Amino acid sequence: MVQLRWINFLKGTAMLAVVFDHLYGLVYINTFVHSLTIYSVTLFIILAGFTSSISMGRSKLPIRSYIYKRVASIVVPYLIATLVYHLYSNKFYFDFNIFKNQVIMFNASAPFYFVLFFLQLIVVSPILFRLFQGRTFYQQLVALIFIYMISFYFTHFTSISNYYGGASRVLGGSYLFCFCLGIFLQLISTSPPSFLKGRFQYGIKELAGGLVASLFALFVYLNNHLLDKSWANPPNKSTLVYTLIIAAILFFIFQIAEKKFNRLSIIFRPIELIGGNSLYVFLYHSLFIYYGQKIGLLTINLGKILFPIFCLVCSVLIGIVTTKCKTIIKSRSVK
Repeated sequence: MVQLRWINFLKGTAMLAVVFDHLYGLVYINTFVHSLTIYSVTLFIILAGFTSSISMGRSKLPIRSYIYKRVASIVVPYLIATLVYHLYSNKFYFDFNIFKNQVIMFNASAPFYFVLFFLQLIVVSPILFRLFQGRTFYQQLVALIFIYMISFYFTHFTSISNYYGGASRVLGGSYLFCFCLGIFLQLISTSPPSFLKGRFQYGIKELAGGLVASLFALFVYLNNHLLDKSWANPPNKSTLVYTLIIAAILFFIFQIAEKKFNRLSIIFRPIELIGGNSLYVFLYHSLFIYYGQKIGLLTINLGKILFPIFCLVCSVLIGIVTTKCKTIIKSRSVK
């Protein structure tokens, strides 16, 4: 699937927020700065719904084959990452029973709870897509409201013991709504209703106006203390609104840079690279946080600057090398 550059940019910023959330107390201690990263997982799930909608709209695979392919693309890297964390934490001694428990409980690394509820969303994604595909705008809106009510129920009236956050709720609780919101936004952006036609053709003035409006919304939101800093997971309404504001700001900044300052937009390439390798950044950044501390990276001059760079670069390199190896294997198998 061809990725839009802005999608990788937003995915990259979501992953940056995840990493900087986990660097709190190591690289910085400012609680306000820490609270600004709250949008991370919510934005990633919305984008996952958006890209899944594109993928399902283009896929010619039977539903079962599509689900298998998507699940395998997550489960295989997850199993390998779990093995790596297992060996690292046990000084390269392999204990099958412990490894099996880590795989089942998704706890080889703290962030792995995400994988459990994300896999659930992938499995049901074709059903969710069909709720919206080919419907009128108002039918899609009704479907979105229906999903909101279901996700509200899952958030407040379901529980999966011994798991954290979204993994402790059926289908991730309110993350289900975030995923469907991404599907909804993708479909109306490609086939907008009559009253929105032409609204998705942005000129510089419209983009600048959107950016100013989004920045003003952020100012009002933060100035009136509307951001819930309780780190609701699954996200609550406060987190969702804040995430949408941040997403709008990032989208307008990227579009303005690409249209008006194309040469300067090259500065976004590293973030896009992180977004393109988001799965591996997510899976391995904690490992390099552990290892970076072990080798004393924080104790050297400029350590607090080099530490996050070290974590990100190493994680991205794993993604690049893995993708390259898969490409080579596929090309040889075809021959």
